[in-house]
Amino acid sequence: MFAVPVCLLKEAVTEFASRASEKLRKQKSHTGQMLVFIQTSLFCQQDKQYSPSTVVPLRRPADDSRVISHAAHSWAVPTSTNWVTDMLRQG
Repeated sequence: MFAVPVCLLKEAVTEFASRASEKLRKQKSHTGQMLVFIQTSLFCQQDKQYSPSTVVPLRRPADDSRVISHAAHSWAVPTSTNWVTDMLRQG
């Protein structure tokens, strides 16, 4: 795992989804759902800590990086500029 600033979140989600897809193909496997999570850095203790997660179902089991990445982005990637502020308010 690696830490990324929020501005690089989309790229990080794509990278993790791609790696997971590669592993699935190597195993000749597919997934029907995945756990997606985001966590603040444990090394930035001055920041409010949060670690939201959710299970994202897929319409059909897949090993395709595009499908898995799209599903992960549907939850993890901010769609508004207030996303981080909203997450911190939720605690």
